[in-house]
Order: sequence, then C-alpha cells, then structure tokens
Amino acid sequence: MQAPFGCCCRGGSLWCSEGAAALLGRASGFSEVSEPGGDVADADPVGALHDLATASSAGEFEFDLPVVMKAEPLHWLRVTGVIEALPEGRTQLRGLVQDVSERKALEVGITRIADTERQRIASELHDNLGQILTGTSLLVTTLEHKFAGDHHELKQDLHQVGSLLQQSLQVCRALAHGSMPDLVHGLGVALEDLARQAAAAGIHSEARIAPVARPLHGEQALELYRIAQEAVTNALKHSACHKVVIELKQHGRMVELAVIDDGTGLPPGLDPQGAAGLGQRTMRYRAARAGGTILFRSVPGGGLGVHVRVRLLGVEAAAAPRH
Repeated sequence: MQAPFGCCCRGGSLWCSEGAAALLGRASGFSEVSEPGGDVADADPVGALHDLATASSAGEFEFDLPVVMKAEPLHWLRVTGVIEALPEGRTQLRGLVQDVSERKALEVGITRIADTERQRIASELHDNLGQILTGTSLLVTTLEHKFAGDHHELKQDLHQVGSLLQQSLQVCRALAHGSMPDLVHGLGVALEDLARQAAAAGIHSEARIAPVARPLHGEQALELYRIAQEAVTNALKHSACHKVVIELKQHGRMVELAVIDDGTGLPPGLDPQGAAGLGQRTMRYRAARAGGTILFRSVPGGGLGVHVRVRLLGVEAAAAPRH
C-alpha cells in the first residue's frame, strides 16, 4: 500500500494522509517538523522524512526511511516524491510512503551473506595467497643473490620475476582490503585510507573528515564507504582526473559524504540525475539502503561531485529488521 504526504509551505509542517500517518506513527493531517536537537535520535520519523527529502535539490527524491515506534519493532518505509518550486523562492514536497520492511529484511540477509563471502575471500587472499607470494618472492631474492657472480642474465631474469611477484603481492593486498574494508575505527579512518590508496595510484588525493563524523560505524557506514569507493574508482578509471577530494561532515542530524574530482565530468547536455550507468545505479541503491539521498553534480571548470546525505541512525535502526 502506498500513502501520500505533502509539505505545507507554512512553517515546518508536513501533511500526512491517514495511511501515511499510520506508517509514520502520527495522527493524520498536519504534523510539525521538530528542529534538530543535541541528541541524534530516530524517534521523529516526520523530521527524518523532511530532512532527507529537502536534502535533495534534484527535483525528486527516493530513499529508505527507518522508523522506530514504542512497543513496535523497527520497520522501513520507501519514500518517493518530487520537490516543486513555488513563487517567492518557496518549495513544496509531494510524495508517497510505502512499507518495505519485508523486502528490507531480505536485502539485509542477502547483504550479510555477501559480506560473509567477501570476508572469506579477503581472508584467503591475505592469509593464503599473500603468504605464498611473499614466500616465493623471498626465494627468488635468495636465488638472485646466490647467482650474483657468474650468471648475469639469470640474475636479471630473477630480479624481474621478483619485481613481478612484489607487484602481484601489492594487488593481492589491495584486493583483500577492498573486499572487506576495516571499519573498526570508524568511517572517517577508512575514508582516509581510501584517499591514501588513490594517492598510491598516482592521483593527488585528500580526505577532509570532520571530527564529529569520524566514528560512524555499522551497515550505514559500510554503504557510505562502498559509495566513496565506487566514486573514487570511477574517477581514476574514466575521468582522466588529477585530483580527488573525499569529504565527510555533519550538519545536525545529517551526515554528508562528498567525492569530488577534477576530471572530464559528465558529457555536455547530459542530466546528472538522468545518467544510468551501472556505477551510478549502484551508488543510488546503496544511498537508499543507507537511508539517504545521492546527487551527482558537474563541477564548474570540469569534474564531477558525488554528494550523499544520510540521517544518522541510532542503535536500533542500524540493526537488521527482525520479523
């Protein structure tokens, strides 16, 4: 069932139909949107819906919204709608909400299975293949020193083999790390490491992490990291860029991730929100899973900016739905 809602231009009020109100745990009619407080909580789904919808400047929005109500388990709503411009610089929101809790539970289960498999592959790469490559490289180095005197050509060949093994070992380590990033110390630290990886590929890169956003953890953090990873990979492979900047900052109960490059950007005349490449579709899907919105912006002078805004989830919302 889909139920409509709309944002009244007076104050911070959101109009909810009877169906939408039931899903959001509010009375039908107008509900006031609370101002962000010192505590980031999930107790105000109307405020969360308003925050995320107005965070998009693309004319339309689509995201998954976690809702926690007293004495009820966590459930998820898919929110879709449009932002309409009105006279005197005002805006109006119109959209639909739909309960997608069962689908979300299935998605989380599939994602956890995939993450478990990624962890297994990362372990195999690091602990098994990595050790084999390291041992072989040491053996080749020993042989190279052993034949240093009388077999010049053989020594050169062994040196080349050793170099190739070292390159293979670096690729193996990069694959192991990329398969399952280390988020133990928070998203900010992982993004700083991602920037160092980009720098190792010969691109000037930097991570600008606001201290308050640094300790973001859990599945929401993993989705944001995957978006940043995809954006950086696309920039390195396809944009001919010289610089990549990764930013993570917090505005009240909202966290914004941005990956900005100085490459070729999007082709002229192409709507940034209409691009349908696999990478961008994947990033849109991950942003929705994280409970947020994503925007692709052309950078003046050349380049592309990928901007994701999510509402911070509390402990209950960060956990998997239970049914």
